[in-house]
Amino acid sequence: MTLGQNHHRAGNVRKIYTSIKLLDKENDGRASPIPPVQFRCLLLFAGVKELSAYPYDCRIFFEECVKGVDPGEKIDNVPIAFLSPEKIFPYIQVGTRFTIRDGKIIGDGVITSIDSRI
Repeated sequence: MTLGQNHHRAGNVRKIYTSIKLLDKENDGRASPIPPVQFRCLLLFAGVKELSAYPYDCRIFFEECVKGVDPGEKIDNVPIAFLSPEKIFPYIQVGTRFTIRDGKIIGDGVITSIDSRI
């Protein structure tokens, strides 16, 4: 099952876990915090030739974190799931870096662990 097939059962999808740093408003980041929700956005992967052609739709599960995230804040152990996981998981590994887009680049991050479910 992919997230796109049943986004209400996000606990059943394979996830990556990440450290994320949002840009602050002064560096062209968001002006307001991201609330503790499933945040829909795009990820662009750095240094992965097979994934560099375009960004990938994802859901960042801020609701699984204690609170939302303020501009300029860094937060660890943030789960992310993809709408097309079969296109992504073969090419990523712990340490893979990415940027977060929501109309513009709003932050970046690094993969710290990968769900072992296949």
